[in-house]
Amino acid sequence: MAVTSAKFARASDGTGVSDYTPSTNPQVGVRYGRNYNGIILNRAYDNTAYTVEKYGRKRSWTLNYSHLNSTDKGKLEVLFEYTEGQKNDFHFSEDGSNYSFNVRFTDKTFEFTEVAYNVFSISFSFEEL
Repeated sequence: MAVTSAKFARASDGTGVSDYTPSTNPQVGVRYGRNYNGIILNRAYDNTAYTVEKYGRKRSWTLNYSHLNSTDKGKLEVLFEYTEGQKNDFHFSEDGSNYSFNVRFTDKTFEFTEVAYNVFSISFSFEEL
């Protein structure tokens, strides 16, 4: 699904959505991914393969915001402070609906670039739990 109205919240019912969601949408070019890192392949001495599944597929997103004003920048900073980096999870909705994904940031840092006076850009990634 295309990200048409990205929303961030503390809970699946939308708690805190106005505190964390910028007024602008991310740029076109959102990256989507799926990984199966939770499936581990082991081989016996006779080369027989055995797999163990710790967890199944996880979806991931990378969002780019290139023209954030200082208010929207502050909202994303509050979200990152709420999550304490990768410690706490949050909820993400691709289309602004009540259906959301329970996600966690994949990066330990959160850095903005000032592209003009009081205009900022950032790129960040998170993955489904």
